[in-house]
Amino acid sequence: MARDGKPRFTFFEDGSVTLTRFERYLDQYRPLFSALKAFELVYLSDVDKGFPLARAAFALHFSETQVAGVSERTPLGIEHFLEFLAAKLRFESAGQSAILREIEVLREGERIYTTLEHQALYAAWKIGSTDAGKIRQRFIAPGPQAKFTTIRLPYTYPLFTLKRERSLKEEHGSRLRSPERSLLEGA
Repeated sequence: MARDGKPRFTFFEDGSVTLTRFERYLDQYRPLFSALKAFELVYLSDVDKGFPLARAAFALHFSETQVAGVSERTPLGIEHFLEFLAAKLRFESAGQSAILREIEVLREGERIYTTLEHQALYAAWKIGSTDAGKIRQRFIAPGPQAKFTTIRLPYTYPLFTLKRERSLKEEHGSRLRSPERSLLEGA
């Protein structure tokens, strides 16, 4: 359960190359998710390369009105747009430097948030005539709200490396003889 009282679900990405397992998870739990007024799904992985694809898969399973702030105008979600506004303001302020995450958000946002509406919202943000709450209200449609969060785990877990090694050993083990077996067969 999240701090705001909404149910929170977690999906642990297992290092798969495709999103098939995640899509099956979404299909399996769709009746439950659809019955809720609001929920959050946290996608955990030890690598972040699959996050954009997972976000897109989530958006495909839930309509624009269900995914919190994901629309044509905010394809990465409203929270990303708000993060972009804050990073842009910080970057444009005299004497402020941007951290790596802010640079990444600025690069993504410069390609995405190009309309007059985005520019007007930034101007209003800059002078303080709008805030995060007002912008959220503007983009989030009424009805069931689904929030999708990605978290990169701090460590890489060698689960699949070990599985591959074990599988190679089993494959070669059937062709190779153990020392004990060699002694028995040679005697």
